[in-house]
Amino acid sequence: MKIAVLYGGISSERNVSISSGSAIIKALRKLGYHVFPVDLGLGLNSTPTEIASIPEMPPAPDELLQLPASKDTQLIFDTITQLKNLGIDLVFNSLHGGIGENGEIQSLLEIAKIPYTGSRVVASAVAMDKTLTKQLASLQGVPTPKFLFANRTEDGENILAKLNLKFPLVVKPNDDGSSVGLSIVNSKSDFLTAWEKAAALGDVLIEEFIEGRELTVAILGEDALPVVEIRPEGGVYDYEHKYQKGKTQYFCPADLEPRISDEAKRLALLTFQAVKCKGYARVDFRMDVSGNLFMLEVNTLPGMTGTSLVPKAAKAAGMEFEDLVQKIVSLT
Repeated sequence: MKIAVLYGGISSERNVSISSGSAIIKALRKLGYHVFPVDLGLGLNSTPTEIASIPEMPPAPDELLQLPASKDTQLIFDTITQLKNLGIDLVFNSLHGGIGENGEIQSLLEIAKIPYTGSRVVASAVAMDKTLTKQLASLQGVPTPKFLFANRTEDGENILAKLNLKFPLVVKPNDDGSSVGLSIVNSKSDFLTAWEKAAALGDVLIEEFIEGRELTVAILGEDALPVVEIRPEGGVYDYEHKYQKGKTQYFCPADLEPRISDEAKRLALLTFQAVKCKGYARVDFRMDVSGNLFMLEVNTLPGMTGTSLVPKAAKAAGMEFEDLVQKIVSLT
């Protein structure tokens, strides 16, 4: 079976995707598949030497936005056509953010009639829009923090003037991931800096910060995996704390009352179904001091790096990394 692994790409999450793709490529080769590594930012020009040099961990945050010099969309179209001509049986999509996760690559693969892992076009597009995800999940009774959506072209001073949310606030891009551009704002004086940071990447989601614990639930097929608790140094789970070893503690299964753990899984599955995800995804929550859960967002292409949460949850459920990758392939 010929499997092409799409990784890298041209989004602000490129470096995380390179790390995920490297781990997936190694696992698929151990499983005996014929693997074609494809950095979508470079087309089919990736060399075995470049693949071998990819580090296990993503780079430091200040290197995050180092994208390929070219963002030529024609290169992307040509790459998908070449995969079709190569007789690829399956694309394992390990892109994060941007066109790799918002439904655009999924659309091209469907046009080319190439099967691929993960959620389909509509679910991918919906989940990339954090505001729309919250609205759909809320219709199914899933609680979410109070929030405000704002277009990136709006003036930050005007947003601040009409803000009707309680501080502290979370300010982040509405359609980016890996906590890129995220800030925790404790007062009006800090808001404009956070606004500019998020708006530089896209439209902005502003939501009330829930004091308490950070939890996440991975869905694999139609099953919720054990709940993971995330405890970052300093309390903010940003890019640095996600991908730099030693910056965050993880507990899986999370030390929760059984009723809370069951409720987190139930709400995660409800959200997964509301967005119409497929294969696998991760649903993030905050839990307040009273044990109430609030859904934050859905990640349809969660990280598969050395510190990523889906592999941790799978491990707690008795699955090694290669087992997880094989399961994702089978869920196509």
